[in-house]
Amino acid sequence: MKEHPATVRFRIPRGWRIATSLDALPGKTATFTAPNYDVLTDCPIELGKFLLKSFRYRGKEHRWGIHGPGNYNVARTIRETKKIVDAAVKMFGDLPYRHYTFFLHTNPAGGGGLEHLNSCDLMMAPDSFHPREKEERFLDLVAHEFFHLWNVKRIRPEALGPFDYQRENYTRLLWVMEGITNYFSPLILRRAGIVSTRGYLKRLAERIQAWREKPGRFVQSLEESSFDTWIKFYQPGENSANAEISYYEKGELVGLLLDLELRRRTANRKSLDDVMRLLYRRYAARGVGFPEDGFQAAAEKICGGSLASFFRTCVSGTSELNFERALLAIGLRLFKKPKKEKDGKLLPRRIAHLGIKVEKQGDNRLLISRVVRGTAAWRDGVNPGDELLAIDGMKAGAESWEKRIEEKSPGDRVEVALFRRGVLQTVPVTLGARENIDYAIEPVAKPTPLQRKIAESWLDDQWKALTS
Repeated sequence: MKEHPATVRFRIPRGWRIATSLDALPGKTATFTAPNYDVLTDCPIELGKFLLKSFRYRGKEHRWGIHGPGNYNVARTIRETKKIVDAAVKMFGDLPYRHYTFFLHTNPAGGGGLEHLNSCDLMMAPDSFHPREKEERFLDLVAHEFFHLWNVKRIRPEALGPFDYQRENYTRLLWVMEGITNYFSPLILRRAGIVSTRGYLKRLAERIQAWREKPGRFVQSLEESSFDTWIKFYQPGENSANAEISYYEKGELVGLLLDLELRRRTANRKSLDDVMRLLYRRYAARGVGFPEDGFQAAAEKICGGSLASFFRTCVSGTSELNFERALLAIGLRLFKKPKKEKDGKLLPRRIAHLGIKVEKQGDNRLLISRVVRGTAAWRDGVNPGDELLAIDGMKAGAESWEKRIEEKSPGDRVEVALFRRGVLQTVPVTLGARENIDYAIEPVAKPTPLQRKIAESWLDDQWKALTS
């Protein structure tokens, strides 16, 4: 039955619209077809009163179906979408669909997206489209889900299709599907001219810094995170951040390192783009998935040599990722810069740190949701689930408790009052320290011709854009 074609006909109230990624049946009103069950279940259908706008690219119709209020500018969104489509198509060389639909729902609950063969579903808060910084985050999501029409819906591991809908589907390659897509989506915005080179590098530095603040990076490998998704990733607990990672997050950063490694080892003749195109030609064009070792094999084919050490360290292992070395090879320096006050005065590079995450419960209860591995609170016996009451005899407020800690110095001793299972306790804690810095990326003073060549190709910009 799954292989049989399907026809769907709608009877809708007057004034309603239909938007779907199903193919319309010629000569029939509100009637659509799918070649099989998999395509039918993959195609969203929007019925109701909503905004529907379209544009054409390379002769093919692209639609925006927008449901809900928001501070979006439809004409501007279409202009930016055209740039995203163009940049992605230039990478792969073709449009593997007859038409494509972007579905957008605005909802105060926040954002997210889901990819389909020739459409994507996007959900954003109504105020997510202005100012420009917010708009760029929205466009990053658009680029991410659009890139998935190649990477996931066509380029995929064998385990990810055709699906067995009766059971879980396991693979160690979800990091390739989501992490590599996460890597390319902001790069597509850069190539499309939507974000500046400096803006791209600023975001990259922030991502690296956020990663290095995750204690779970030394516990769970990237391939383990991919494989364990069904049982862990979408069921986080109080210790998840200490023992687990996101294959989206690390996968993106490993994608960066792999791209730069390929460019370095081939003197910029090849890149991660070539790996994705090879997978597209070798597997997706035949409608089949690639084996569990297929991604590494494709990368090694493009590289012209072994990448066993790279994959052992970055994918199977849990050691620290060396971004400094990778970026320096293309003439860029990753460094830590001290934070400043509004008047320009430098702030201390290290400040006192307790090591807890707190959630506000009701009007005034502060519940400790997480204790960070290796911190003062972890060492001295503060637990997740404790209710934070006071620090050194002063009530802990949702907006004040962190400031009170930061007024101290590393090594100071504080008394933390809390309720644990309804029992009042006081826990003495000797404060630790954390870096009070921001990561940044800047060009080296005297790059070699090869460093300049790689950086300009990678960023799709001139070297002077980094120095001006």
